[in-house]
Amino acid sequence: MRWFVLATICLLACSREPQDVPSGEGGPVQESWEAEIRITEEGRPKCTILAEHLLRYENPDRSELEGVRATFYDRKGQASIKLTAERGVVYEDRVEVEGNVVLTYGDSLKVETQRARWDRKGGRITSEGPVRIETPEGEEVGEGFVCEAHSGRWWMRSVRGQVLAP
Repeated sequence: MRWFVLATICLLACSREPQDVPSGEGGPVQESWEAEIRITEEGRPKCTILAEHLLRYENPDRSELEGVRATFYDRKGQASIKLTAERGVVYEDRVEVEGNVVLTYGDSLKVETQRARWDRKGGRITSEGPVRIETPEGEEVGEGFVCEAHSGRWWMRSVRGQVLAP
């Protein structure tokens, strides 16, 4: 009886042709945890991005990130601006982040928004939506924000309110 069961299993296992598995077209080509991306220009650091989870795709070429922490550098290669966000996407020419985005510049500036974008060529970090900015002088809320990553200079496009520190 055992031989009959074993022979039946062997015959059933060998009776089908292997099926083609659909290619992973459009899916990620690489997956990493605790990943680090370094963006440089002429040997100088421009940005270092750490991600808790990274998925890299080829078409279009991009990396999708979760748990984002980034450091932007000034012209001398010194860390100038720190950024945290829930998720982001790295493209060849830009980085886009969203979800509780916080930028800090030393003790003098803290920016909170929901979406931001870093343009690699221009070196600017921008946000089009609602923004809250804290400085030692007080707090401002408004729409739209621009920050030069290499110098830390910033401005808000449309200020809606301001609270001065006591």
